[in-house]
Amino acid sequence: MFAAGVRVAAADPSAAWLMVNSAALAEYAPYLDPARWPEVFTRPLGPYGLSAAVTGTLEPTEGGYLLNGTWPLVTGVLDATWATLNCHVISPDGRRPVRAVIVRTADLIIDPIWENAVAMRGTGSHQVRAEAVPVPAELVVNSGAPPQINRALQRVPFFVRAGVLNSAVPIGILRSAVAAASAELAGKVSTVFGTKAADSTALLELVADASLSLTFLERLRPIHHATGRVQLGLEPGMPI
Repeated sequence: MFAAGVRVAAADPSAAWLMVNSAALAEYAPYLDPARWPEVFTRPLGPYGLSAAVTGTLEPTEGGYLLNGTWPLVTGVLDATWATLNCHVISPDGRRPVRAVIVRTADLIIDPIWENAVAMRGTGSHQVRAEAVPVPAELVVNSGAPPQINRALQRVPFFVRAGVLNSAVPIGILRSAVAAASAELAGKVSTVFGTKAADSTALLELVADASLSLTFLERLRPIHHATGRVQLGLEPGMPI
């Protein structure tokens, strides 16, 4: 998934960002009641909306919760059927634990406040509101609870997995930028001074710094491959 994210980001950053944000709902699947999987994961799969902002509340009610709140930015909400939103649960004892809620986008109010922002248009992202939306208890996720699927990937904390996947986007963008800048500067000549861009020490230093950063990040790829091989071997009960 990480390698795919890098390749997609190099070609289209908006598509890559939508892809990695959609993965959040899939990452939460092991924490959902399996009886809910067919309802949420119907084909065609995705894209899925996501907001990491904890700007909503869940009020306990019979059989579930009432969802209220405003999320300033929900990635992909214009094209998504389901979205993941973060909320505080209102508890009688005053605690406000954070939970993720899986909700149909049809039950949300979309405020198109980002329609003039190019990046937001590319991902179909806008502000959303929820007004007393009923949510079944089975669609409220506690990522700290034991997962329904007990495999190596699910034993890694959710935000660690999310951080690795999200990092694919800037790496892919950097890869594309270095390639484009190198190709552009190779034949660029100043129309004012007649000098070649390739003779500019300042420009060469900028490209070299970016290229070195990319090389360093690319050198981490064997670690990703090794991690994947260990993950395949870490099925329950299998010795390493």
